[in-house]
Amino acid sequence: MRQPLPRLMAIADPSAQDENFLDHIELALGAGVRLIQFRAKHLSANQQWNLGREVAALCAAFGALIFVNDRCDVGIAVDADGVHLPAQGLPVYVARRTLPDWSVGVSCHSVADVIQAEDDGADYVTLSPIFESSSKPGYGPALGLGTLSDAAAASTIPIFALGGMNPTHAQQSLDAGAYGIALMSGVFSGEIDKNVRKLLEVLHS
Repeated sequence: MRQPLPRLMAIADPSAQDENFLDHIELALGAGVRLIQFRAKHLSANQQWNLGREVAALCAAFGALIFVNDRCDVGIAVDADGVHLPAQGLPVYVARRTLPDWSVGVSCHSVADVIQAEDDGADYVTLSPIFESSSKPGYGPALGLGTLSDAAAASTIPIFALGGMNPTHAQQSLDAGAYGIALMSGVFSGEIDKNVRKLLEVLHS
């Protein structure tokens, strides 16, 4: 049986960060992040493998999980713990059949998406954007806490609230039924260790 997922998912995307990408991940892990989603859609498979194996090594050193976004093949190559599928990505059952011991998550943007992902066998979902987000501007208006609450009531799998997350929004999302939160700039912008500590205080309170 899989262990419960950490409640803070840090999305690590080298296209949104500077040349200190790996240093930033190490800082986040050192501050307590235990789940990294490696998202590098702009890189070739070979580039993803080269960078992903370094991210995986850092995660292993801190006892953290690494989920690879979209690319099951890259995940296998770096010995990942799971795959996070885009909304229009590989069907869940294909990933599950190929990688039965992995955690499989899905990006969702509506209550119907969450219900479908659970029916398809996903282990967890992200639901976004809950609040307006500078790093995810192309997904339309914010869904809001009401949609998050409806999704939580309609499903039994963990929902990670994504989009515009900060400590205040994290608490509001938990109160609305989220299992945890997922974020990129909220971790990797500014003082990373301080960001993580504040978020973990909310999630573990």
